[in-house]
Amino acid sequence: MSSLPALPQIPDPKVYTARDLDSYPRPAAPLDTSRIEDPVAGNPVTVRLELTIDERGVVNDVSVAGPVRAGTAEAELRALLAATRFIPAIKEGRTVKSRVLLSVSLLAKSP
Repeated sequence: MSSLPALPQIPDPKVYTARDLDSYPRPAAPLDTSRIEDPVAGNPVTVRLELTIDERGVVNDVSVAGPVRAGTAEAELRALLAATRFIPAIKEGRTVKSRVLLSVSLLAKSP
């Protein structure tokens, strides 16, 4: 019996939301947000972000999905996430593009 070579996988153009995935995307290495502080002294703040990650684990878009505060913390967090490599999401045994929400708690700036 002859063995046929496997056909290349055609990328799925759809971007799946978290509820449609079998396995969520996750950072390939731990994220270090310890250097990013909320610019306002006081309590820690949680920032909600929406990430679009392709089937190779590359972040294509990062947007703030919650209230935006003045300062550079959100910009630093967006830059950190944009540079992060992810293990891509899985749907029916294939890596796929995904859109997920991520909540990150930032330390409060010291008074």
